[in-house]
Amino acid sequence: MCTSCAARIDRLEHRARRDRRLALFALAATVVALVAPLRATPASAASGPRVASTDSVLRVRGLVVVDGQGHDRVFIGAPLPDPSLFGKRRSRGGNYSGILLLDANGDERSGYATTDSGQVMFTLDEVGRMVANFMAQPAGGVRLNLTDEFDNGIRLGTSREGPFLDFVKAGKSVAQLPGGSKLP
Repeated sequence: MCTSCAARIDRLEHRARRDRRLALFALAATVVALVAPLRATPASAASGPRVASTDSVLRVRGLVVVDGQGHDRVFIGAPLPDPSLFGKRRSRGGNYSGILLLDANGDERSGYATTDSGQVMFTLDEVGRMVANFMAQPAGGVRLNLTDEFDNGIRLGTSREGPFLDFVKAGKSVAQLPGGSKLP
């Protein structure tokens, strides 16, 4: 493998590990933000609302965290709603459950989700399109797709056929490792 390809793969693997840590941190912060109010007991608890005990379980189908202006910013749900783009809903193309991060306009910018078919994925999105997607299949492979606004990108991963790397320019494959293989 060429030296520059190996360096690129190392950088991509480093970014994927960093993005995984950021997703886990966001998940942990969300859980702490949700659980902390349940554990807090104000001085006037005797006359105020009941606070759940530490052995309580909160069961919900969804939870929405809003910002100071009341805009939805984090959605945790099973299933997740279809994405909104510029104020209009469009089909997600299946049932997903997990966590969505939304920008101040309500556009989906990141997600950590599972599908009914067993895939698990972590995405980073520009407004209106996914630019980074890290996905694991229920059995038989994992892939990382990175694209830019010109449909240039890299797909790398493993499948039952073995590891693969595909360089894409303007939506067309321009180089593949292993060469000439049919990529999953």
